[in-house]
Parts: sequence; C-alpha cells; structure tokens
Amino acid sequence: MSVRRRILALEIASLVFIVAMIALMASALRLTDHFAGRVDGVHKRFEALADLDGRANNYGEQVANAVLLGREKLDDLKTARLDMEKVFARLNQATRDEIATLGGLSEVQAELPEIEENRRMLELYHSIDLNATRALALQRDGRQVEGIQLFSRDVAFRLANELQPQIDRALQEERAEVAEQLDAIQDWQFRLWAAGVVLAVLALACLVALSYLLRRAIVRPLDEIAAAGRRLAEGDYAQRLETRDRGEFTEFAEAFNAVAASGEKHAAELVARTAELRSVSEQLKIIDTRRTQFLADVSHELRTPLTVLRGEADVALRSSADAGELRQSLERIQGQAKDLGRLLEDLMAFARADAENQPYVVTEGRIDEVVALTAEEAELLAEPREARVKLDLGDDGSRVEADFRRIRQALMIGFDNAVKHSPPGGTIGVETALLGDSVAVRITDEGPGVSDEDQPRVFERFYRGRNENELENEGLGIGLAIAKDILHRHGGTISLGNRPEGGAVLEYILPLAGR
Repeated sequence: MSVRRRILALEIASLVFIVAMIALMASALRLTDHFAGRVDGVHKRFEALADLDGRANNYGEQVANAVLLGREKLDDLKTARLDMEKVFARLNQATRDEIATLGGLSEVQAELPEIEENRRMLELYHSIDLNATRALALQRDGRQVEGIQLFSRDVAFRLANELQPQIDRALQEERAEVAEQLDAIQDWQFRLWAAGVVLAVLALACLVALSYLLRRAIVRPLDEIAAAGRRLAEGDYAQRLETRDRGEFTEFAEAFNAVAASGEKHAAELVARTAELRSVSEQLKIIDTRRTQFLADVSHELRTPLTVLRGEADVALRSSADAGELRQSLERIQGQAKDLGRLLEDLMAFARADAENQPYVVTEGRIDEVVALTAEEAELLAEPREARVKLDLGDDGSRVEADFRRIRQALMIGFDNAVKHSPPGGTIGVETALLGDSVAVRITDEGPGVSDEDQPRVFERFYRGRNENELENEGLGIGLAIAKDILHRHGGTISLGNRPEGGAVLEYILPLAGR
C-alpha cells in the first residue's frame, strides 16, 4: 500500500473514531454524570425530608410527655430537640448539594425556592419550640392546666396543621422532581440515539467526499514540494511554497519557506560579516597607524629635550667652562626638564582619562565660583604672552551637581588652549549664561580660530591641528579629548567653533542641579 493510500486509510479510521467515540461517548458520559448527580441530590433531600417527618412526630410526642409527666421526660425532649436541629442542618446541606449539581442559571433559579422553604420550616419549628418552652415553664410553675392549653393550641396544633403540611408538600415536590429527572433521562437517551444515527449518516457521506479530496490534496502538493526541494538543494534559496489553501500541508510549507529564508538570510549575513571584517581590518589599520604616529610623536617630543640635555651636560662637564656658562647650561637643563615634565603630565593625563575606575566625587555647588577661581589660575598661564583674562558671569549663581575638581581640569584645558592660540597682548574671555535647564561656560580667544579641515577632528586624541607646529605649541593633542570625556561623564556637552569677530570659542554646557 502506497503512502498516499495509507494516509487516506488513516484519515478515514481517525474520522470514524473521532465522530463515534468523542462525540457520542463524551456526550453520553457528561449527561450520565449530570443526571446521576441530579438524582443523587434529589434523593438526599428526599431522605432528609422523610427523616424530618419522623423527627417532627417524635418531637411532638416528647413535648406532650414533658408537659403531662413533668421533669421525668425532659431528657428525652432535649434529645428530640437536638435531633430536629441536626435533621434541619442535614436538610439545608442536602439542598445546597442538590443546587451544586445544577448546570445552568435557569435550573438554579428554579431550585432556589427550596432554600426559602427550608428556612420557613426552620422558623416555624423554632416558633413552636418556643411555645413548648413556655408550656413547660407554666407546668413547672404549677399552672399545669394553662400549660396543657398552650401546648394543645400552639404546639400540637401547629405541628399537625402547619409544619406537617409543609413537610408533606416538600416530600411530594421531591417525588415529582425524581419523576421529572427520570423522564428527562429517557428523553436524552432518545436524543443521543437519534444523534448517533444522524452522525453515522453524515460520517459516511463525509468519508466518501474526504477520500476524493484527500487524494487530490496530497498528490499535487507532494510533487511541488519535491521540485522545490530539489531546487533548494541546488542553492536556489529564492524558492517559496504557496501557504494558502494547503490544508494539512500549510505547516510544512511554512517550515520549508522558513528554511529557505534562513538559508537566504545566512547567505546575506555571510556577506555582511565579510564586509564587517573588512571594516574591522581597516579600523585596525587606522589604530595601528595612530599607534605608530603616537610613538613617533612621543619619540620626537623626547628626542629634542634629551639632545639638549645631553649637549648642555657636555658643556657643563668641560673643565674650561666658566661659572656663567655653567649657569646658562643649568638653566637650559632646567627648562628642558620642565618640558619633559609637561610631556609626562600629558601622558599621565591621557592614562588617567582612559582608566575606567577613576572615581568622581559629585557635590552640588555654584558654577560661577568654580569659573572665577579657574580664571584666576589661568591668569598665570597668560602672563608669558602678556594676555589678560576677562571674566563675565551671567548665570545668576546657577548650581550644578559635579566633581568640581574634574570641571576645573576641563576648564584649565580650555584656558591653556586659548592662551596657546592668543596673540601677545590679546584678551581671553570667559563668560557664563543660562540656557533653559542648563548653564553654559564659554572661553574665547583672539587667535586664528579653527580651520574647516581641523573642525571635525579637534576632539580626537593625539590630533594636533595643522598649524600647531607653525605656532610652536607643545603637547600631544589630548587635552580637548580629556575635557570632552569629563563633560560627557557629567551629562554635558562641549563644542569648539569660531567667533564672528575672529578667534575661537570653546563652549561647555552642564545640566543644572536636579535636572
């Protein structure tokens, strides 16, 4: 038997079992459980009512004996009262259990009067029992005739003419309900039998039609899948199967399309990864070039002062040198040592800026005080060029949250950069201003400004402008990069541009405290 015929036979057998066993047996079992629960609930309530009928008669007898015979029968009356309370409790529980077996809201509403009926019988019993207690009290007080009259009128009479009819009526209702449930069982048995016949006829018709449709639904999709699989194996990842109107083959078609898409995606990812590797290779080349350039810059910066130091030392060691020449040599050695110290400080600042674990101690304070203090220190940097520092504080005492030691470092980098590019006798301006929820600090100079070629790279580490060598400015080109890192860690920004009237402007922006 071919695979197609086996699938057809499996479908037919599965359909027969599903229709016959799940539909009919499940329905029959559910209805059986339902009616069994209903009948059991009605039966328990019927038993409780029958027991109540007997207990009520016994209670009446015990009250009569206690009224007529006195204290000798009080123990039996107590037992009868306890039995009445127990049977009423059992009746209420049986009624609740019966309602719990109901399946619909309409059925529950139809049974709710039984709870009310239980309550009325219990209240009637309590009223009768109260009169019985009064009759016993009269008998105990020696008023036996009055006690007997009260018993006859409000106990025996009400037991026989009020409580007993209610019990009889409830028993009759339960008998009627049992008969109703039996009729319902017979009715559902007939319905299930009729449904079984109808389902059998429909199953036969469906199987005949399904046998034809399955044959058509299997052969053509299998041929298409085989052809698409062969093309996919040849590397044609653009193959896709139609997923609409595929029936049982829809999931297979979707899985096939997912495999094809995955192959196409992997091919695209391979191309992308290759491009990324090329990009990383180019970046590594750039990094290696920058490293080589850095080593060359450091070597160049070290070579000159070391050469001067060696030469001046040779002059100082000559025996023919007089005291004046020795002093000049020592002064030159001292100057070159200072240059080496500045170079070492730049390298150490670079190392500290790259360290991820350097601590920042953040406090709240006024930015104008920090700017003013830093401007005073900057005046010492400006003295060799005979430049002056002009201070203009317009931030109205704004407060920021920052590590002010780092902020002063960033500001000093800006002042140092402005001094280097200012002409002799020029003015270095520093001003503060409010910008919404931020405060700006601007440092200006009267130098040549920033060229268009240098503008995009001024904050790169080790980048020195094209005119730095012509201006004979010292340094490794890491100051502005360090300042940018400090501002970034404080949630601020830094920018370097040109002023309309000439010169450069370095702007720091910090968020106000609480922002």
